[in-house]
Amino acid sequence: MHCRSLLASTASALFCFLSIAAAQSFNTANVRLTFYSFVDNTDNLDGDCTANCNAGGTAGNLQLAMQCPGRSGLAGGIGTQDSPITAASAGDGLPVAECGSFYVPYLQKWFTYEDSCTDCQADPPHFDLFAGGSPDNNFCPNICACEDQLTPGGDTCIYTDISDGGGLTVSGTFVLQEQPSIFNITTSGQASIMKKPLEAKMPSPTENLPIYLLSSIVFLGAFSRFTHGVYTPQWYAFQEYHSPDDGSTVATITPIIDTLVGLSLLFGSRPLRLLGAATSVVFISLGLTMQIQAGKSYGPDIALIALATIALFSQLRR
Repeated sequence: MHCRSLLASTASALFCFLSIAAAQSFNTANVRLTFYSFVDNTDNLDGDCTANCNAGGTAGNLQLAMQCPGRSGLAGGIGTQDSPITAASAGDGLPVAECGSFYVPYLQKWFTYEDSCTDCQADPPHFDLFAGGSPDNNFCPNICACEDQLTPGGDTCIYTDISDGGGLTVSGTFVLQEQPSIFNITTSGQASIMKKPLEAKMPSPTENLPIYLLSSIVFLGAFSRFTHGVYTPQWYAFQEYHSPDDGSTVATITPIIDTLVGLSLLFGSRPLRLLGAATSVVFISLGLTMQIQAGKSYGPDIALIALATIALFSQLRR
């Protein structure tokens, strides 16, 4: 067996996060993660992996501190939701209950808290993850290097209490190191994590309809201003102070700003869409105030404020 590089694991975690966040509900926790194996699952030589390997690697064991339902009582697992890998811990206030499962995105594996870890008591929350090995194959001496390589440099985010939404498929191609581990079986290949695909939720066309309508009106207003010298509804706030034909800086810049707002609404990221919708609400509201003070009709302004507000909240809900 082989373990992949931590760099490849971290990069692939980005895809994992986006997929699982969109697909299911879950809680997160920042924890310290380390690794142990058959070889150093012992008090012999203070549990030092290298020292135990040098001594023959026969002093270890697979016996677990807990007997969890549906589990063998021996350290193992392959990392799927149906067969999570053994995890050990100790201390109070852990984000995972005994015999509970959690998901580690940078490893793309499931784990079950079913063993004890003396060292974990000093700095909870801390989980020691089983990296592999058995009496038949202790993987010495490379298992020790694999444990070190897989251990992150700081606290790591894990997912807990994941809703039973059918599972999520996360896959990717990795360049792996020639070191033994439970985590992969080929030096490069496909890592498919969970058995039941669950597609990331994509927004339906109706969810973005208010944004599309608002951007269309903004673009139409900008076009009217450029071609006919007519102020757009969004910028009525300036109308009391600048004639459309006075050549002022504001009168010139207004349709340009309208165009930028329209582009942000139509093609921008979520923060830009939020900004565009919020800007529309503010300036249409100012325009409405001016219309009321001037005794002019303001029905279209109210309709535009409603549309801009709906567009704003449609993005806030995302």
